[in-house]
Amino acid sequence: MVVAVLLVATACVRTSSGPSEDSGYSVLSGTPILPVRTAEDLVSYGDHVLVVTVTAEREIPPSTEELRRGEGMILREVTLRVDETLWSRSGMTAPTSITSTASGWLMHDNKRRPFVSSGSPRLEPGHTYTVAMYRPHERGNAADDWVAFLMLAYDDGRIGNGEQAGGKPPITGALAASEGQPGSALATLLAATPPDPVSTKYLDLDGAARFRATAAEKPPSGVR
Repeated sequence: MVVAVLLVATACVRTSSGPSEDSGYSVLSGTPILPVRTAEDLVSYGDHVLVVTVTAEREIPPSTEELRRGEGMILREVTLRVDETLWSRSGMTAPTSITSTASGWLMHDNKRRPFVSSGSPRLEPGHTYTVAMYRPHERGNAADDWVAFLMLAYDDGRIGNGEQAGGKPPITGALAASEGQPGSALATLLAATPPDPVSTKYLDLDGAARFRATAAEKPPSGVR
């Protein structure tokens, strides 16, 4: 069994778009670590695309200082069971179980309001998702650390079906057209999609660094 720790890329949240009265959540937004729009992006910068189910959660307690001030951000830790591998980079071994941080609550005046990152799910127990991730190489992380850069609802075996409290991510093309399809359709799409040829020059880098190096070789209009 390969157990991994997942570092969610949307943890780089910087600004809040304010509460979503319809959903009951505060939706946070910011600059993503690794922008992704297309199937080409997934195979260029990812290491795995997996189907996972949330099997457990626990609250990560706020700090003593946050409790004293009545202000802060409370996260959760969730356990993800890996149900299926839809795509993997050659030579990469997918984990079988994942522990991940997940959206929790914003605390203001000692009152809590649940939050979610824009374009992402909250990762709720009992729900299933597809997760694209890469292993970080540059930051001194442990060998079992991974970074998730795209998560889509996948209840009842259909892409886009289920809990996606932060709304749909800005995916396009054939990747967006896979919504409502089974995971096998996404697996077929990814298997048939070649990576950005520039990105293949930087396979020694992790996904985020490979994206930056690839973008640097292209004119500004080519940076997604």
